[in-house]
Amino acid sequence: MSNASLAIDPDPLSSDDPMMALAAGAVAAVIAAGAANLVAEPWRVARIMRGADDMTFDELASRFARRRRAAPFADINRAIAFAQLGRALESAYFRAAWDEWRRAVE
Repeated sequence: MSNASLAIDPDPLSSDDPMMALAAGAVAAVIAAGAANLVAEPWRVARIMRGADDMTFDELASRFARRRRAAPFADINRAIAFAQLGRALESAYFRAAWDEWRRAVE
């Protein structure tokens, strides 16, 4: 088997392959569902980012941004979890839930 047969499409979302569209939709749904779970249960963030339970929202967002600029994850599960956290951080509801949860544990 040659390396050419193992080539990865640099832009899989532009593919005409219907399986790629199904896979992209499934991954997007998993990310959206995970983000919703993080809004509902912000304590779960500590499973994604070490030390998160001791951070303010701004510290968490800053650390997330710093990690996002680093090399991508080699593990698909970590990559999906991180994408879920990114989606949650975009939500005003998450910020409110995070701040409320942090006040409750302090």
